[in-house]
Formats: sequence, structure tokens, C-alpha cells
Amino acid sequence: SCCSPRENGSRVRPLRWVRGGAAVSSTRPLNPRSTCALILGPVGNLEKLEIRAEVVSSRPLAEGLWNYEMSFPGISSAKTRLLGRYLVDQVKKGQASSGKT
Repeated sequence: SCCSPRENGSRVRPLRWVRGGAAVSSTRPLNPRSTCALILGPVGNLEKLEIRAEVVSSRPLAEGLWNYEMSFPGISSAKTRLLGRYLVDQVKKGQASSGKT
């Protein structure tokens, strides 16, 4: 996908975007309340976006694969606007999935 968050250098897969955060899957175990950086882009005319993310909850999806609910505490308004542009770009390309918290 054009939007590939990373956690501690490991690629994670966004499952869905939710208000204030995202649900992602990863093969790397993370503890609740741990933090990491989710990095998007750059892609097209969108600049690189790095967001501090905190693990809210985790659950196993399959052997060696975990689902994490992530929040973006303290995200600035500028980063929120850029994240919105990434989401609009994904919706236009039919790649975004959203959920409700």
C-alpha cells in the first residue's frame, strides 16, 4: 500500500484507521502502553509523516502475528492535517478502511 507505517524499523500493516489512532498488525510483539513511531510516506506530493504512537491493546491474530490498537497521544494539529491528507489519498485509491472507537 502507499501508506506503510513502521514500528521500530519493522513494517506493520494498517488494518483500519480509527478516530485518534489505528489498528495495525505486526509480527513483532509489543507491550500495552509501549510507544513506537509510525512513519508514513513520503508518497506522491505528501511529505513524510512520523507519528508517536502508543499501544492501547494487543491480541493475537495468528501464530506469530499480533493485532494492536494504537493511539496518537499529543499529535499536533499540523500532523493531524497531514494524516488526514494521507487518509483522503487512500480513500481515493480505495485502500483505506475505517472503524469507530
